[in-house]
Amino acid sequence: MLTTHNLTIGYKTSRKNVRCVASDISVSLQSGEMVCLLGPNGAGKSTLLRSLAGMQPPIAGEVRLLGENVYHLQPQNLAKRMSLVLTEKVDVGMLSAYTLVSLGRHPYTDWWGRLTPEDEAIVHWAIKSVGAVHLAQRQVSELSDGERQKIMIARALAQSPMVMLLDEPTAFLDLPRRVEIMQLLRQLARETNQAILLSTHDLDLALRLADKVWLLSTGGILQVGAPEDLVLSGAFADTFRSEGVEFDMFSGEFHLHTPVKGEINLIGEGIASVWTIRALKRAGFQVNQTQNNLPISVEVISNSQQFLWKITNSQTVYIYQSLSEMIKFLDCL
Repeated sequence: MLTTHNLTIGYKTSRKNVRCVASDISVSLQSGEMVCLLGPNGAGKSTLLRSLAGMQPPIAGEVRLLGENVYHLQPQNLAKRMSLVLTEKVDVGMLSAYTLVSLGRHPYTDWWGRLTPEDEAIVHWAIKSVGAVHLAQRQVSELSDGERQKIMIARALAQSPMVMLLDEPTAFLDLPRRVEIMQLLRQLARETNQAILLSTHDLDLALRLADKVWLLSTGGILQVGAPEDLVLSGAFADTFRSEGVEFDMFSGEFHLHTPVKGEINLIGEGIASVWTIRALKRAGFQVNQTQNNLPISVEVISNSQQFLWKITNSQTVYIYQSLSEMIKFLDCL
């Protein structure tokens, strides 16, 4: 579908100097898959997306869409094959959501921009596909960030592209809306058989939902694979390693390096124990669930009415009704 051959990307820093961001990139996007482009800030994710979209000429190599060099395609023909959703908010004035989505049909309309019945049907389908029928007649300026992003994705869908590129589509959204947009994109890839590539900083969602990950390091090396393969190989931890933070491949989470205050034996099971462990680790305690000879133990007591935390310290017992109170007590030991 979309392929690169020995692609080197970067930008000019002056008339004679060019900064290379990444080199020797040879990758491909396949129909029906959602790929997440991940990497630290400044690694060059946006530069790579702009180069793939034909917006920024590469230093070397080529980008091909169905075998044709994207930089040799006429803008109208490229727009029929590829759509792009950027991070920046575009001021669309008083346009309604429906009118904005209909602009996605611009590559297909006549000089006057008139929509045919087929164009109208595609616009309606695009709006319905993103679950935004109830937003169609509202002005874009009135929409929330999440609603606006749905409309922008619908506009991209209305182009009837084979490839959709999105630069951080979940930026500025709260967690429920981020999950909703990522699930929507995954569903669209399956239903439309389009190839979807998006850059994102939502590492957890990418690990859970992406068919494939493009992992771009600050050194300009792009690694490609299934999310799980990149975690198991250590590539994920290496790419995001920084002072004070490390990726835990057992949990799939990032952990902060905090000074260890002591070791605690935890007794209990269930959801309350899970969040008790998280609270203790956040406070700097190592948690052990197998040793019973530690000087301090915490027992999680749960019933249908409430949760209680029983702390035993040198045979002295304390009872607390919240994790906040328990952590405050342990910090004072």
